[in-house]
Amino acid sequence: MQKAISRPDLVKKIIDKVKQTSLTEAIKMSLNKLDSPIPLGYSASGKVIDVGKNIKNFKKETS
Repeated sequence: MQKAISRPDLVKKIIDKVKQTSLTEAIKMSLNKLDSPIPLGYSASGKVIDVGKNIKNFKKETS
């Protein structure tokens, strides 16, 4: 419920979808959207300050 309260724009989209199709279709659309991977953007970027001993794809930034 907190997510719905914080995103009234998305709640409106779901209500509009229910009006256009049905509650079942709106639920399917919402669940499919939740299952879809979303690429991370710049807000998820940062500097590597340390890595564990088994980490091979990342290196600690030296500067």
